[in-house]
Amino acid sequence: MTILARQSLQEHLAEVARKSSTPGGGAVAAVTAAEACALLSMVANFTKADMSDLLLRTEVSRARLLELADEDSTAFASVMAAYKGDGDLENALTRAAQVPVNTIEICSSHIADLSLLAEQGNRNLITDVAIAACLLRAALESCRFNVLVNVRSMKGDTAAFTQAISGINTDVKHCNQVSETILQELA
Repeated sequence: MTILARQSLQEHLAEVARKSSTPGGGAVAAVTAAEACALLSMVANFTKADMSDLLLRTEVSRARLLELADEDSTAFASVMAAYKGDGDLENALTRAAQVPVNTIEICSSHIADLSLLAEQGNRNLITDVAIAACLLRAALESCRFNVLVNVRSMKGDTAAFTQAISGINTDVKHCNQVSETILQELA
């Protein structure tokens, strides 16, 4: 179990709010993505169609995203230490950029679930699908910032990171389409 997973929500928010750089935006992005997956699970649980595959994927993703939140804090602490001369900066930056890339990959893996639940999910919970779309979008965009801030200081080849964030616009657009379609349905 991750450290974050053992905290209450109140404890986690207090940790984020305190005068410390960790946990920071990367950890919050991973938790936000985990919240989106939890909403997808909830809607799937209330849907009559068989959603067992989706439920399994979201369960695995939630656990991994909490691990990534912890990994982000550790990676950023390594970057800060390397800037102070303790450790290799390039390796620390690479690790710090890889964590949000991993979060992006998980978010992207659930984009199709938004459409599935928007179409087949329990209509009484359609707003939860829209909120999941908003949360996934926020996590994706947040992760893009964290990749870019680390990449800009790297001396080595950053092509893999640039490639990793290249699909974000498409995923964000899809999240926007799902939430806008639901908004129109509600209006």
